[in-house]
Amino acid sequence: MDASAGAYGVRRRRVLKLGMPLWAVLTPQQRVALLGHELGHFVNGDVAASPLNSMAFTTLAALSDMTVPTYNRGLIEWFAGLMMTVFHEGFAAAQICVTAMALRSRQRAEYYADSLSAWAGGTEAAVGLLDVALLHEGMYTMVRAAARRSDHATDWVAAGRTAQAELASRIPRLRQLDKRDSASLFVTHPPSGLRAQMLESRPYVAPAVVLTESVSAAIDAELAKPYRYMIQNT
Repeated sequence: MDASAGAYGVRRRRVLKLGMPLWAVLTPQQRVALLGHELGHFVNGDVAASPLNSMAFTTLAALSDMTVPTYNRGLIEWFAGLMMTVFHEGFAAAQICVTAMALRSRQRAEYYADSLSAWAGGTEAAVGLLDVALLHEGMYTMVRAAARRSDHATDWVAAGRTAQAELASRIPRLRQLDKRDSASLFVTHPPSGLRAQMLESRPYVAPAVVLTESVSAAIDAELAKPYRYMIQNT
């Protein structure tokens, strides 16, 4: 149950990935919020997204690995190992500093993408999307059970909506646990509980795009074959 957006290759071709299980369990407006969030990453100025910045991460990591010291018995070998230790520790420290600065920027980019998610799908849908991330284990279990009972994609979608409603009472506790356990300078995503709290603290935003149930059902009908494949391999 995941989604991502990014670029690859020299020409930086943009790619949007949407996990079928995640798409199935979302309400129509949450689907809009998901697209708003992921497409928002293309305009959020993430410093780790450009080729040059990515090269800084990989180069420092490679230099750190190349300078791992080895100590032998000879005096010259021991001195060489000592010098390699200096270089290794220097490159490792530089990598940590660059990573800390870049990941802080990536966390800000997530907050910005959340604001675009709320603009596209509305505050309620954007917050609900973040809560689904907290409920994904319980929801996935219920959806898998429904998939084993039926081959129809509509039953899988209905199971996802039911699971989201039945597990809603767990959200406040899961938000607190997530803020306590997932907060770190060295992660790309801030805690979902904190991100939901940030959205709720801002003025309510009405959705710029409204996806009706009928149009959402038509999308599911077009995805019937991929749904069936996922169900058969669940």
